[in-house]
Amino acid sequence: MGGNVVFKALLVIAVGGMGSIEGSILAGLLIGFVETIGLTYLGPIAQLVFLFVIILFLFRQRGLMGVVYEFH
Repeated sequence: MGGNVVFKALLVIAVGGMGSIEGSILAGLLIGFVETIGLTYLGPIAQLVFLFVIILFLFRQRGLMGVVYEFH
């Protein structure tokens, strides 16, 4: 119950960047926009938003606005 919502929330946090509230807000808006436009014009194929996420993580492993942590 609620697995789809929890998965999308985890996706938003990962795409936005761990530890970045602004990044999570931006990622939520971006994923929601892409999914809505995709469902409107493409139909069920819009679930391929995860392909966007995979491509994002190939080029930017920290997410959109991820923070670099340095351990001392």
